Amino acid sequence: MNDKEEGLKLKEIYKFIWNRKISLFLSGFAPAVITLIICLFLPKRYTAKAVILAPEALSGSISTPLGYISSGLTPKGKLSSLTIISLLNSETMRTKIVKKFDLIKHYRLERTRYPQVEAEKIVERRTDVVYSEKEGLIYIFFESKDPILSANVVNFYINYLDTLNLQHNLTERRPIVIVVDPPIPPVEKSFPKTKISIIVSSFFGIFLYLMFLWLRNELI
Repeated sequence: MNDKEEGLKLKEIYKFIWNRKISLFLSGFAPAVITLIICLFLPKRYTAKAVILAPEALSGSISTPLGYISSGLTPKGKLSSLTIISLLNSETMRTKIVKKFDLIKHYRLERTRYPQVEAEKIVERRTDVVYSEKEGLIYIFFESKDPILSANVVNFYINYLDTLNLQHNLTERRPIVIVVDPPIPPVEKSFPKTKISIIVSSFFGIFLYLMFLWLRNELI
């Protein structure tokens, strides 16, 4: 394509946009307004976060089938990150959280058929445990409508690891993990993501309008 043909193409695009500027604006503006209204009425949720040091990040660690050992420590001296993550994601942990914070009442599940099971499912959905091997860190997230509750639940996750450790005699280490960043009540909401939702809906509206124009030209 030479410069002249390219200039004609640009003029055609500019003319197309200019002739339909109001329609294009409305096709993006209308979905954005609807999305904003929906986001304003959606219940806000807040995510608390804690960061703990992965056992593999400790110097002198040697991997064994039983865990990680270093000089002067038995194989029970440390647990692997996968073991810690399994404990955090365990059914026992979820059961204790539901009971500790009375989540059946909090989530208004008293009249459901299996309130304990339903509450544990919510806890599982609202919890996220991420292991970053590159950073040598384990991240624990919990999302709730109450920012204080979200921080308290994350803190319970960490503290109850030591209880499980004592009950099952998993490791001689006390405490079981090293907390790098303790959980604090979040200030900014994590859901709904209003700005991102508005941008996505606006572009999607424009895309649908352009698809409509294309189909109309193709079908007529």
